[in-house]
Amino acid sequence: MTRLNLLFILIVLLVSCSNHKKTFTPAQIDTTSQITAIDEMLKADPDNAFLYNRRAVLSLRENNIKGAMNDINTALKKDSLNPRYHITLSDIYFEMNMFAKSENVLEKAVALSPSDTVALMKLSKLYLYFKKYDETFQTIDHLLELTPHNAYAYLLKGFAYKETKDTSSCIKCYSTAIEQKPDLNEAYIQMGLLYAAKKNKIAVDFYEKSLKIKPGNAEALYDLAYFYQETGEWQKAIDKYNDLILKNGADKLAYFNIGYIYLEILDDYTKSAQYFTNAIETDNSYAEAYFNRGLSYERNKNFTLAESDYSKALELKPGYQKAMDALKRVKKK
Repeated sequence: MTRLNLLFILIVLLVSCSNHKKTFTPAQIDTTSQITAIDEMLKADPDNAFLYNRRAVLSLRENNIKGAMNDINTALKKDSLNPRYHITLSDIYFEMNMFAKSENVLEKAVALSPSDTVALMKLSKLYLYFKKYDETFQTIDHLLELTPHNAYAYLLKGFAYKETKDTSSCIKCYSTAIEQKPDLNEAYIQMGLLYAAKKNKIAVDFYEKSLKIKPGNAEALYDLAYFYQETGEWQKAIDKYNDLILKNGADKLAYFNIGYIYLEILDDYTKSAQYFTNAIETDNSYAEAYFNRGLSYERNKNFTLAESDYSKALELKPGYQKAMDALKRVKKK
C-alpha cells in the first residue's frame, strides 16, 4: 500500500490546549506579546492600516480566524489598494478552506501589484489546485521573469508538468530547482517518485540524497522502502520500513507493508500476523489490516481468530467483498 502523494501540502496551524490549562510555545508567547504591543500602538494611532494588517497576520498565526478577519477588513477599509492586505485576506480564506475566495482575492492583489512575487507564488499554487494549468504556467513564467533563480517556482512548475503528464519537462524543472537550491529536499523526493514509477534504480540515489539533507525523513524512508518492495528486494524493504519506525515512531502503513511481505512473499504467517497487529494498534479502524491478519490466521489454520478478524473488517468496511468471501470460506472449515 502506498501513501497519498499530494501536489503540494496545505499547511494548517494547529493550536492545542487542554480544558484546564493553556500552554504556549516560545513562538506563541512572542506572538502574544507582539499583539499586546500592537494593541497599545493602535490606541495612539487607531487609523493605522499597517498595524491592523500586522495584527491580523499574528492572529492568524494563533488560529484566531475571527480576530484576523476583523482586523484585515478594517485594514482594507482604510487602504483598499495595498496588495499585501489582500494577500493577508487570501491567507485567512485559505486557512478556512475557502480556496475559491482565496484565489479571487489573490487575483486582486496581483492586479494591484503585478510584480508581487509572494502573491504570484500563492496564486500559482491555487491555480494548480484548481487544475487551471494554462493560468498556472503563465503565472509561474511571470514569476520566473522576476526571480529567475527561484527554486520553489521551478519545483511548482514541475508539479504542474507532472499533472499534465509531461514527464520530460517535469524532470527538467525539478533538476533546475535542485541546481538553484541543492538542499531542496522536496525536489529530490519528487525526482525519486518519477524514477520509481518506472522502477528505475536511479530513484534510490534521489531518496538517499533526500536522507542526507533530512536524516530520518519519514517520506523518503517510506518511498525508498516501497521502491525496494515494488522491485522485489524484500529484505531491503523490511529494513527500511523498520528504520522508518525506529526513527519516526509507529507507522501503520510501514507495519502493514512489512506484514504483507511476510504474508504473501515470505510465507511467515506468524510474523505477518504480528505486523498487522502493530498496524491495528496504530489505527484500530484499519479494515485492511484486520482482513490481512485474518488471512495470516487462516493460513496458520487458526480459523476462529480468522473468522473474528474477517467479521471485524466487515464491521469497519461494510460491503468489503474480500472479507465477505473469506468469512464464507472460513466458516466452512
